[in-house]
Amino acid sequence: MYVDDEQNPLAFRSIFEMINNNELWEEKIVKINDKARHNYNYFNFLTLINREDDELAFSNMFSYFFSKDRNLGQLFIKEVLNKEISDDYIIKREFHNIDLWIEDSRNVIVIENKIKSGINGVSKRHDFSENGLVQSQLSKYLTYASNYAKEVGKKVNCFIFVPNYNKLDLSIYSGSKHYKVIRYRDIYNFLMRNNMNDAYYSDFCKAVRKHTKDIPVDYSEILLNYLVKQISKN
Repeated sequence: MYVDDEQNPLAFRSIFEMINNNELWEEKIVKINDKARHNYNYFNFLTLINREDDELAFSNMFSYFFSKDRNLGQLFIKEVLNKEISDDYIIKREFHNIDLWIEDSRNVIVIENKIKSGINGVSKRHDFSENGLVQSQLSKYLTYASNYAKEVGKKVNCFIFVPNYNKLDLSIYSGSKHYKVIRYRDIYNFLMRNNMNDAYYSDFCKAVRKHTKDIPVDYSEILLNYLVKQISKN
């Protein structure tokens, strides 16, 4: 933004005072090199194809990495979801419209992945709301998974993956009390503690990192990258 002494007199005065306060400044040569610049660079393949906020892309990646490295998937379920599952589990995408369906001989895990979208409601002609709660995809998925699990003698657990900046209010939706919210920051911390032999794993971690912030856009990081680029030109 532009700050001048007519439109923003208070801000202009404060900034002007800081600029002229010698105690706040020191003459120090800062050397910028490629390594320093890359410390602030989280560019990844999702940035390249403009899919940084694409729920389908992230759900596909969760499915891909946890299917390829079953030890990683098993450890993720144990440490992040706090559930025990065998290493012969299966992962299904969009199974009855459920983002991620994970199943082994004893468990059914339902995962709904949300980036910037909210909870989808049920069509009015199928809306049988109870106690003032809104019928939604959450109750729909829970009902299907519960009925299936009862038939085959398995236990159901439901989760929602949500970025830290997405302040979803689940309390208004029927069935939401059966879902546990997992924040992307917890997912990112787990991914960074572990590794796997895949060329795209590092990019996957970088893509997840964006959604660990408390605001959807990290302006400080954008400005820092811009500053480093400008310094590098000189």
